[in-house]
Amino acid sequence: MKFYQALKEHFGIGTPQTPLYRKVDWMTMGITFLVAFFGYLITLAPDLTLEDCGELAVGSYYAGVPHPPGYPVWTIYTWLFTVLVPISNIAYRVAISSAFASALSCGVIALLISRGSSMILETLEETKELAPKMSHLICALCGFVGGMIFGYNGFIWSQSVIVEVYTLSVLSLVTVMALMMRWMYAPAQRHYLYMAMFMFGICFTNHQSLLVAAMGLEMMVILINPTLGREMLMGNSVIFLYALIGAINGKYANLNPEKAIFSIFIAVGISSIIGYIYLAVKNKYVLKEWWHNIAAVFASGFAWLLANMFYFFMPISSMTNPPMNWGYARTVRGFFHALTRGQYESAKPTNDLLIFFDQVRVYTLGALNEFTIVMLLLALIPFLILFFLKMEKKHKNRLFWISIFYGALFLLGLLVSLKNQVAHVPMAGYYAKSPDTYIGFFAGWIILMLVSTPFVYYKEIFGKFERTWLAGTTSVFFCLAILLLILLNPSSDKQSQDLHKVFFTASYVFFALWIGYGLAILLGFLCTRYERYREAFTYGAAIAGGFA
Repeated sequence: MKFYQALKEHFGIGTPQTPLYRKVDWMTMGITFLVAFFGYLITLAPDLTLEDCGELAVGSYYAGVPHPPGYPVWTIYTWLFTVLVPISNIAYRVAISSAFASALSCGVIALLISRGSSMILETLEETKELAPKMSHLICALCGFVGGMIFGYNGFIWSQSVIVEVYTLSVLSLVTVMALMMRWMYAPAQRHYLYMAMFMFGICFTNHQSLLVAAMGLEMMVILINPTLGREMLMGNSVIFLYALIGAINGKYANLNPEKAIFSIFIAVGISSIIGYIYLAVKNKYVLKEWWHNIAAVFASGFAWLLANMFYFFMPISSMTNPPMNWGYARTVRGFFHALTRGQYESAKPTNDLLIFFDQVRVYTLGALNEFTIVMLLLALIPFLILFFLKMEKKHKNRLFWISIFYGALFLLGLLVSLKNQVAHVPMAGYYAKSPDTYIGFFAGWIILMLVSTPFVYYKEIFGKFERTWLAGTTSVFFCLAILLLILLNPSSDKQSQDLHKVFFTASYVFFALWIGYGLAILLGFLCTRYERYREAFTYGAAIAGGFA
């Protein structure tokens, strides 16, 4: 009986708590889903298309093993559509599954925007006097707009009307974010954290590039519960030291000290150790809390591993010898070939600073192409209002030194390029002469200001849910955009851009969230301070209309 009570206490079951998501939020999600799904259905590809369509459709129909890493959850999910949808051909049925997952992603994004906007409007002095009905209307409208902006940007729509794997990976990611928001709202209810970690494991089975978001999720944990974050960083440190010993002894080929990825591995490991020491000094150890935190770390890891058990579907399916049986995953060698993406080249991270700045430029131009400059400026509004316009001198100093460090990196890149040019290295000098590099430098500085928010305002955001949530989203965005950009190291030519665009789809989720929050703040100001800001809104809308 005592064990049962302790278990209930640990999971937070039975803890009285007002529901986070309101009726208006769920309604916004439902309407957004239906509108997006209807739009996808009327534009759905009627039959086979190009690229991986034929292979994936056959894999779905026979519940087989597609190309590495095998996509077991996607295969099971789409197989259900081939069985349950009684119309048209197999490719069309599987394409419906893509549309369904993408539309549901739009709905979850609308849910996050609607609830997050409400919390932001409730905390701002200028919008506190909003009537509840008007506040609900603004939140619902912005949630719908944000979901539609994401769902109907060019690339997401293109993946939602064909046979592809990417829409389900986006759905799993936004589900993780919805569960993390619920846990951050009531940290004592730890079962939501475990559900989020389970869904994060599903993310990994859907698309392995999403694994880099792990550090961003850990930052969200640190922001809301530093003692739990401390134990997670301790776990990181132990794993790092164990892997480091193995790498030194030559056990891990991918962690060869001569490879660029080893430097990233060292940076992440040392950062985890420093973070653990800092949190250990700042937060006292309380025995009961420590036991709960240790249990939470192991339970989170177990939930993630449990979701990864879906990978064992591949050898089971392979034993039936389906027509799509890539790599014969029923064998040990074939299974690990699929799991480790054996047919693809291993990661070769960027090791040239100026090339990196050019890649940031390419990423920024891709985001501008999907959202337009007006929408991305809207995405900056929540950060300006909640953080930057009212920052104290100490925050300005921190941002100043971060900018100095960033500028020093750029100058270092220029000096290295100049050195190579003098030494007559064949590829040297190109990036130093190209103005595109400077565009990337400026875009990178803006991104840096956003992603440094959790560190600059670390102490000021505790107890303020809307700020913690907003700062946490920047951490995950950094991992899915900048860190992934470094790891993939894409070329700036069009072919490479088109090839790698799919990997950055998940990072666009956060642009949609921030655009929705920015629009909600604008509408809130318009409703409560119309006379004061009328001219500014009028001229701003006219200019925005011209750019849009």
